[in-house]
Amino acid sequence: QQTLHFPLPDRTARLQLWQQAFPAQALLADDIDWDALAQISLSAGEIHAIAREAAIYAAASNSVSIAMADLRQACRFKGIKL
Repeated sequence: QQTLHFPLPDRTARLQLWQQAFPAQALLADDIDWDALAQISLSAGEIHAIAREAAIYAAASNSVSIAMADLRQACRFKGIKL
């Protein structure tokens, strides 16, 4: 048996992952704090899962865009403090 270890992305990589986590057609609110999001030590998979969850929250509330509040709610759902 072998175990593969994937290091967590650094802050710069996380910032890029967050900014690429949403489809091009997704409307993002101006209040998204990319720096605050990038500070949270998460894997690429976790970032994408939170982004998807935030999009679901935004759609469920009939919001035109994905806002920081949606991202906070998605983080809480995943047990992550933002």
